[in-house]
Amino acid sequence: MDFKLTFPKTTFPEFYGPGQTNIKEYTGPTYTETQNPTDQNVYVHDCVFQSCSSSSYGGALSCGSTVYKLLVEQTSFTSCKTKNSRGGAIYFESSTNGECILSKNCAYDCSSTISNAWSGGQCAYIQIKDDASYKNHVNVSSFTQSLIESTDARHVVDLIYGNILCPSVNITNNKCTRQIALWCTPTMSTGSPVSETCIISFSTIINNTASGGHSCFWLTTAGSSQRIDTCNIINNKQTSSEYGTITTYANLLIKDSCILGNNENNKVFYENYASCKITISNCTIDDDIFTNGRYYGSVTVIKPITNIFINALFHISTHLCDSLFDSYGTLTVKPNVPSKKTRHLLSCNCKYPIIDAPKFMQLIFLLTFLHYDPSKDTHFIFNCLI
Repeated sequence: MDFKLTFPKTTFPEFYGPGQTNIKEYTGPTYTETQNPTDQNVYVHDCVFQSCSSSSYGGALSCGSTVYKLLVEQTSFTSCKTKNSRGGAIYFESSTNGECILSKNCAYDCSSTISNAWSGGQCAYIQIKDDASYKNHVNVSSFTQSLIESTDARHVVDLIYGNILCPSVNITNNKCTRQIALWCTPTMSTGSPVSETCIISFSTIINNTASGGHSCFWLTTAGSSQRIDTCNIINNKQTSSEYGTITTYANLLIKDSCILGNNENNKVFYENYASCKITISNCTIDDDIFTNGRYYGSVTVIKPITNIFINALFHISTHLCDSLFDSYGTLTVKPNVPSKKTRHLLSCNCKYPIIDAPKFMQLIFLLTFLHYDPSKDTHFIFNCLI
């Protein structure tokens, strides 16, 4: 028997702390026109934004400096467009007091359609206060099928300033001109040891193409400390030989990740700042990365792998989005794959039966208690390919 359950939701004060008042809620359930919140605290949840279009920033949701805290949860954005240069689905720019959390959302076929101009954040453009104590988070969300509709379409997700966290993000089957998947500009790290202000973890970045340009990740802010942890970064392509699949201006640690088949015959790792370095620990990478010079700058392996692996990551699955598992050549993960019928999760407000209660509790147990061992592939997050 199927139960129509949703992911456990967290309240606005639990995301942002106690004392949050005067919260403006948007609950839809369906919007076909752009929403322009102006309240200080905005909570968008359990909505569908369908075919929204705007001539200003943000095709579906457009928030300016009057919004201090934005939370978008369990919401889907389908075929939302901006005729301007920022935020096909979501635009949020509040540099004085702003912070933003996107949690358990799906975006499909969202983009900027402006011609002859730089356009960033095909799905989401988020710029908050330049302060490491402010949240700029994207959690358990999928962004797929953003395609080039402007002459210089960049970045599926654009995150600027604050403490950037991206756990369990799926960016798959997108096409931009350059910097396809993520543009991250975190606040500069401080303290001793230096704190990390940009962490991308348990995420799937697969089959994205920079057509006419370069790079999949573009990680800026010299002097910051950044980490890519337990991710699958596979078969991302670029037509330009400039830079690399992962380009950074900061100290970057890449650990416990599978990075294969990217930017064939050209650079994969690119450290663009002379005083910084990329450190690789326990990662599956192509055999010719170092022998054929497919890197630039200071790139060091501190812990070679003992077992070649792909992380068994899987993400949100809905009636528009089946859950398939990552593979590369003959290297595949072999989890206990449930049937298609029982894989569907009622996320993104798509009103579709999800896994039954016992399977749901088993999933929560796996996510909460299992220790990660890459040789055994036991850490599970939902993988989604639309």
